[in-house]
Amino acid sequence: KKMPIIVERNEHSNLLQAERCPSPEFQRSAPKRAAPKKPLRESISFDEVVRIYYTLHVNDMSDEEFFNTFYQRDDFYAMKVDIVRTVTKVTKGMYEGDDEIQCSRGLECRTQSGAQERKENKLRSRNKVFLEQKRQEDCGICDPEALRSVYVSETKQCEQSARDLAKADEAEAKKIQAKSDPAAYR
Repeated sequence: KKMPIIVERNEHSNLLQAERCPSPEFQRSAPKRAAPKKPLRESISFDEVVRIYYTLHVNDMSDEEFFNTFYQRDDFYAMKVDIVRTVTKVTKGMYEGDDEIQCSRGLECRTQSGAQERKENKLRSRNKVFLEQKRQEDCGICDPEALRSVYVSETKQCEQSARDLAKADEAEAKKIQAKSDPAAYR
C-alpha cells in the first residue's frame, strides 16, 4: 500500500504548478447569458498541506494488481443483485434504512414510482422545448437562448431536489468524517 506524500505548499511550490489540462471540464467557461446581473468568477484555492498520491498506470500493473483494482464481470453482477434486492425491499416497504451493507441512495429512479416520475419529468421538459422550437419555426426566428430558458425553467424542480439530496449527503458525510477524525471538526 502506497502512503501519500505530504508536501508543504511553500516548500515545493513548483510541484503545484501543473500544466493546463486539455480536459473540457477544466476549460469550461461560464455559461453565456443575455444580460448577467453580476460577473461570474471562478476561483481556485489550495490547502497549506497537499497530499500527492502516486499510482501505477494501468499499463504498468501486473495482472493481479489489475484485477484487484478494477471491477470484474462478477463484481458488476453482484452489485446488480444487491441493487435489485434493495429496490425490492424499498418497494415493499421492508427497507429498514441505510447501514454498512445496504444503501438506497441513488436508487430512487429504479423503483416503479421513481422511474415513472423521471420519465414524466423528461417528457415534460422535452415537450416544452419542442413547443418552443415550433413557435420559433412558425415565427421564422432562431433563438437558442429562449430554448435554454424554457428547459431551465422546466427543470428547476428537479435541480432543487438534486440540491436538497446533495445537502443531505454532505451533512451525512460530515458526520461520518467527524466520527473518524474528530480533531478536524473542533
